[in-house]
Order: sequence, then C-alpha cells, then structure tokens
Amino acid sequence: MLAYALASAGEPEEAIRVLKRLTDSLPRDADAWFNLGNLYRSQRRLEDAARAFKRAAALRPADANPHVNLAYVLVLLGRLEEAEATVRAALPRFPDEPDLLVNLAQLQRATHCLTDAIHTLDRCVALAPGHAGYRLTRAIALRDAGRKAEALAELDRLIRDHPDFADAYSARAQIFLSLGQCQAAWNDFLWRPHRTAWLKARGLPPDAPAPTVDEVRGRPVLLHGEQGLGDVVFFLRFAPRLAEMASSVHLSVDARLLPILPGQWRTAAPDHAFSLPVGDLANLFGAAPVPSLRLHPQPERQQRIRERLARCGPPPYIAVTWQGGYRWEEIPEPGARLFKRVPPESLGEALRDIAGTLVSVQRDQVAPDLDTISAAANRPVHDFSFVNEELPDAMAVLSLADDYVAVSNTNVHLNDALGKRTRVLVTHPAEWRWSMEGERSPWLTHALLYRQAADGNWREALARLRREMVGK
Repeated sequence: MLAYALASAGEPEEAIRVLKRLTDSLPRDADAWFNLGNLYRSQRRLEDAARAFKRAAALRPADANPHVNLAYVLVLLGRLEEAEATVRAALPRFPDEPDLLVNLAQLQRATHCLTDAIHTLDRCVALAPGHAGYRLTRAIALRDAGRKAEALAELDRLIRDHPDFADAYSARAQIFLSLGQCQAAWNDFLWRPHRTAWLKARGLPPDAPAPTVDEVRGRPVLLHGEQGLGDVVFFLRFAPRLAEMASSVHLSVDARLLPILPGQWRTAAPDHAFSLPVGDLANLFGAAPVPSLRLHPQPERQQRIRERLARCGPPPYIAVTWQGGYRWEEIPEPGARLFKRVPPESLGEALRDIAGTLVSVQRDQVAPDLDTISAAANRPVHDFSFVNEELPDAMAVLSLADDYVAVSNTNVHLNDALGKRTRVLVTHPAEWRWSMEGERSPWLTHALLYRQAADGNWREALARLRREMVGK
C-alpha cells in the first residue's frame, strides 16, 4: 500500500495526505479510516486518530479492531470515562476479544479498581495464554494490589518462557527494589527500556552485560543520561564512588542539567572514554541505598528569587506541586505508572489553615488548576512555574522554601540533593523509590511520605499532612 510505503520511507505526513485523499473520495471505506487512524496514532496526533477510529468503527461494526484502537487512543488522551464506555459498548459484540479486555483492565487499574482489573486479566490470559503482554499486565496488576509474591511468581514464569522479554525483567526489578532486594533488582534493571534503546542505538544486544569495576578503574568514563531529568539526578548519587576509581568522569546528559551539576564533570570527554549509561551505576555500586548527590544553589539566582518571593508575601514560603509523572500521551511502556496527581482542590483545602505564602512550582501548569487550588486554599497560590525552564532557578526557589509539598517529580530529587525536606504525596501503587509502605524512603532520606489509599482516596493522607503542618 502506497501510504504505508511512504510511512516506512520516513514520510508519514505524505502518507497521511494520501489516506486523507482516499477517505475524501471513498468516505465509507472502513479500511482507509482505520489505516489513517493508525498513522495519526504513530505521529501522536491523537485527536485525529480518535476521530478516524470512530469512523472506522461505525462503518465496520462487526470488526473489533477499530474499537480496540479507539479505546487505546482515548486512554492516551486521558478521556478515561469515554474510553471505558467505548470498551463496554463493544464487549457484548466481542466478548472474547482479549485486546478489548486488556484495555478494560488498564482502565480499571487507572481508576484503582484493582480486584476488577485482575479478574478481567484472568479472563484475558485464559483466552490467550501464550500472549506474554497480557501475562505481564496481569503480574503488574497483582503488584499494584499488593500481591507481591504472586506477581513475582508470574514474572519468574514469564521470564522462563520468554527469556528475552525486557519488560518482564523491568517489572520484576521494580518489585525487588520496592522490597529492598537491591542486588537482584539491579541485575534485572539492566533490561530497562531506556538501556535497551541505548544499546540498540550502538548496535549492541539488549542482554549486553553490565561493566565491572575493573573495566572502569583508572579510565576516563563518560556517563550517558539515558533517562529523565529526575532519574539522572537520582542515579548520579553513585557518581562520587565512580570518581574515586576512574581517572575522570564526564557527562553526556540533557543540557538543562549541566548548570546544576559539579563543574569537574562537565569537561569534554576524551575520545577513548569508557561509555556508561547512568543507570548502570546502580549495578556497579548499588548493593544498598546511598544518599542523594549533594547539590548547591547559585547565590545570584537565590537573590533574584528571594526578591520575587518577598513581593508575594511574608514567610514561611510553602512550595507546592500537585501533578507529575508521564502525561497520558507519553506512556513509555506497558504497565508504566501513567500519571501522578492530587486533586488541586483537595490539596488547597489541606493547606487552607497553614500559615505562610503559597507558591506553585508546578511544571506545565494550567490556569484552571492554579485557580482551583487558590480558591480551595482561600488565598493566592503564586505562580512560580517559570523556574522549571531553568533548573538553577528551580534550585534557588527550593533552597528558599520553608516547606515543599509535592507529588514525585524532578524537583523532589533536586530538593533532596539540597538536603531539604519534601512532604511527598505518594500515589498508589507507589513507585519503587518510595517502597510499598512506611513514612520514609531509603533513597530520598529527607522526604516524609503521605500515601494515597489503595482505592485512590487522599483523605487520610491529606488530613495527616494538615495536622503535621499546623502543629510543626
């Protein structure tokens, strides 16, 4: 087909134009609409993809595939109620379609209906017992529900049956880490998607072994930041140990990080430097948790932020962030924790009686959220979202804040690196850095944890947050 040939040749927009001409001339051609939806989805034009899949589903009601793809795109758009309605409307016609069932299960996971999700996935796996992806999703749902032993047992079986299934190793690593079983975890962590992509780009197999201490001793080492900003800061906690044995350490990371990192690591690497993805430092040195890398704010940035804070109101200054993690459209892998969010109105109510000036350091802030949290707090929440454009500014405002209330995000890692406390609102299921229970993290040792309930309710966590902040 011409459109797919163009897409395969790296001309997706021309391929879309071809298919649009086809749908214009043959508006009842379900295949054309379906293929157009797939191309839109591949280009992350998700609203366009949803419209195309809706047309295909209407034109071909006896075909499950348009319904499956439509539901998936609606999930990526964050339109969960509409996605669930789409799945439930299609299931009576396709009761044994596992792709519809797995979509329903993912929606049930996202809305904290974990028992329902596991039952749906039991049925899904029974229909397609050889499908590794369905089994992985079921293991992740078991983990989310706190059934860790069952999840590990299923992942063990899945890895035995599919020894090259990277996502299964990655999921098992997260469980091991949340249980404090670090050495086993870091071995599995070598299969993380970021590392396998990094290896592939260099023509190396996904099971390439981790480097050993002897390989890096006495050599210049170039650390590659193959993960997100916060993750790079997190794993650089092991870099001082590397610096003790390597002849020099150099960085190939997102340029936004460089101004806040140690100057001696920002020098150009020699051509013969040993390349190492930053996450592999954990495997090299990470038998147990170690403290965050210590970072320091820039005095001139602090002075500018101090003056701006003073114009907002008197201390204490309380920084807030209510949202973090992946946007729906950025989901990187099956089973990833999609989106971390505390309702702004609930957080604002919890902070209403807390003395001080509230400042938002929320990345990608939207005006309705800021208005909502301000109204709930019964006072302005001043917009400092601009500090996320340059990390030295973020470091400055965090260093001057008297308290920081946040969901997990890059700024939480920066605050810990500053040696300052963060009151972390931990979504359920918890990311491995926060373990599965308790009020402290073995990794971010300055953080106090307030955990969302398994059913998605924040009431008890926010009530405790309020009590502790009022009484401090």
